[in-house]
Amino acid sequence: MIGSASTTTIAALDTGKELTWQSVTLTGISFAITVAAMFAGYYKLRERSYFLQQAADAIEQEANAVLLGIGPYSEFDDVGEVEALKLFTQRVEDHRNEQRRRQQQLDQPADQAAPSSQPPVA
Repeated sequence: MIGSASTTTIAALDTGKELTWQSVTLTGISFAITVAAMFAGYYKLRERSYFLQQAADAIEQEANAVLLGIGPYSEFDDVGEVEALKLFTQRVEDHRNEQRRRQQQLDQPADQAAPSSQPPVA
């Protein structure tokens, strides 16, 4: 990837004309944009951010549910607080494990990655 960006930059500078500060600046900016796009594509920052936010939202929802005693925690009273916390811990760990699985899928090359739900296109 860096070779591709470097080749394009060198070709842009080797035009046979006299180099001016404008042409060098333009070429430098183009190279910087190419490198930024390259890193964004390689590290899949948008997908990582989407999946991290999704996991954080799910954990926040679990925390609110256990504090308010709603959803799967509605059957527990003050005596069953320990059981509610056990269920909460298990569900949060499930969310964390799902996030780790998605992270590992993003780290795999495209031809080996299993299909997963992708974030909506903006």
